[in-house]
Amino acid sequence: MTLRDAARKMAVSPKTLQRLIHDYKLIRYAEEFNAHNQKTFSLYPEDVERLIEFKKKGNFKSWKQLLTIFTSKNSIKLYSVKYLREVDPNLLRKIWN
Repeated sequence: MTLRDAARKMAVSPKTLQRLIHDYKLIRYAEEFNAHNQKTFSLYPEDVERLIEFKKKGNFKSWKQLLTIFTSKNSIKLYSVKYLREVDPNLLRKIWN
């Protein structure tokens, strides 16, 4: 199953699906090269189906809710560097040093 097909089936963006694959390691894949010598990922359809079924059985409304099971962090609000510079420039210096 290709990355694009799995993203459509799961109703997520390809970027989110890549996070599921590489960051959380929830979907197994095999790297292959096509005729143009470009790297492609062939995903295991069983893993995709298992995740979809897990989401349905758990009554999760979004994939974000499902992923909170696999992350130990609480959801935190992220701010941009520009916002931090406006609010507290000293904090930004501490972070960068």
